[in-house]
Amino acid sequence: MKRFLILMAILNLFVIVSTAQSQKATTFTADGINYKVVNDSSVAVTYAKYEMVSYGMGHFFGYYTNNYQGDIVIPSKVYYNGKEYTVRYITDHAFCSSTYRIVFLETACNTYEMPEIYGFGGSPITSVYIPSTVISIGERAFYECSSLTNVRFEDESNIPSIGALAFAGTAWLENQEIDPFILDGKMFSWRGTADTIPNNVTHILSGACINLPLKTVRIPESVRSIGKYAFENSELESLIIDENDKTCRLEAYAFKDCKSLKRVEVNAKHCSVGIELNVKNEAPDWNGAFTGCSLDSVIFGDSLQTISPICYNQYDMTEITIPENVKLIEHDAFALTDLTPHSGKGIKKLNYNAISCDFDYDEMCGIVMEERAIVFSNLRLEQVIIGEEVRKIPENFLRQDWTSHSHPLKKITIPAKVDTIGAYAFNNCVKLESITSLRPEPVEIEPSVFEGVNKQTCVLYVPYSSLSLYRSAPVWKSFLNIKSIKGDVNGDGHVNTSDVAALINQILGIGPMDTDLADVNGDGRVNVSDVAALINIILGIQ
Repeated sequence: MKRFLILMAILNLFVIVSTAQSQKATTFTADGINYKVVNDSSVAVTYAKYEMVSYGMGHFFGYYTNNYQGDIVIPSKVYYNGKEYTVRYITDHAFCSSTYRIVFLETACNTYEMPEIYGFGGSPITSVYIPSTVISIGERAFYECSSLTNVRFEDESNIPSIGALAFAGTAWLENQEIDPFILDGKMFSWRGTADTIPNNVTHILSGACINLPLKTVRIPESVRSIGKYAFENSELESLIIDENDKTCRLEAYAFKDCKSLKRVEVNAKHCSVGIELNVKNEAPDWNGAFTGCSLDSVIFGDSLQTISPICYNQYDMTEITIPENVKLIEHDAFALTDLTPHSGKGIKKLNYNAISCDFDYDEMCGIVMEERAIVFSNLRLEQVIIGEEVRKIPENFLRQDWTSHSHPLKKITIPAKVDTIGAYAFNNCVKLESITSLRPEPVEIEPSVFEGVNKQTCVLYVPYSSLSLYRSAPVWKSFLNIKSIKGDVNGDGHVNTSDVAALINQILGIGPMDTDLADVNGDGRVNVSDVAALINIILGIQ
């Protein structure tokens, strides 16, 4: 393994050197501005110099340096070697200087470049003019350019896409008198002097709302994205994302270290959340939109159709409810991992009401890993309630990776309308003591559905009239103890007050007694203690 890491580090160094050489060959300076050729017709404004210095196996320092100062006017066209290019981009770090410590993290099939910021400084520029030909401005392009007081866009109705913290630390933003400051639907800054986010905002830019003093923020339906660090260190206690027919994307760290944030309500149909891999103490660390928060309540609205890892490893919740209209839940949406310790108690109860839902598959080395379509893996679920309208239990529903990490779940009820149970749905749920299927006819399932469940001790309860069907059905018949539904004394497939009357009649000798149905508490006798047990079942106490 060590030899492999050494080889990979050497290869990485070759890549770095070749990349630097390639950049040098395609970089030029015209009228004091540095450019990099992107393609046959386009160039990007870039930094003056970038170098990387090794200081140990797989560890490097990266340095960005610049020579810009004063007033900068970026042209729309530039000539180089007798050829005309259109200025289309401003690269990451184009006008700032910075020092990075970079670690290369080796995985099974990829090498990740993991930067840790050591220091930043901006070029001493005072103003910049950006032509309408520029379509994107990179991350930290003008970061910490503290002398920058004036930014002029040629067309303020067509602002380019703007990377994370592109203008953070500039006097242009910090001294901005307009609040909120919005150009072309992009919110550059908001100090919270206004009560709400205006409905014309389409993008909340990175760092726009840092240290916001407001306790509650409602994200209007017009918003399509919330950038990195947008609300970092804000005093938020409650966040509401309004109903939205389009996708609202929350980038990684969007609400970083909002330590008072406890309640998030998601009403948009699709709320996608960025996940980013970073190095923390030399170990991999996945970070999401709510890194550093301790959410104790995430409410998914009835309109929600897609669930992303919105509270990945950052919650104190004990219960979640999945609404009926959810169509897709992304892999690891609620997973806990050994790599990222979570601060909370963990989810113990799941209310699952999605009528027909699929789980998203993970991908490793470009290969779709079906066994990694895991959503509730590694939770410590003690209670799972599947809604009466659910028709499909997706693949890998409660699948466990390792039996040693299995849910402490002891019982599960499959509603009558379920007509599809996906592969591995209850795989390795080794603590199950009883499974109740309310469906009159057994669903056709694969052996993997209950693989790992102890079929000798786990009791399968089914409708009284369906006993023979389950005892002869493939896979289902592998359960040694198949009994009529506990508490269904009258055998109609439901447990309710009519069963109490039927049980009392049997105890009084009115009509024939069926011990299999009437012995509710399973002690081998039929008496008043079974009535108490039946009432507890109906009340949900047992």
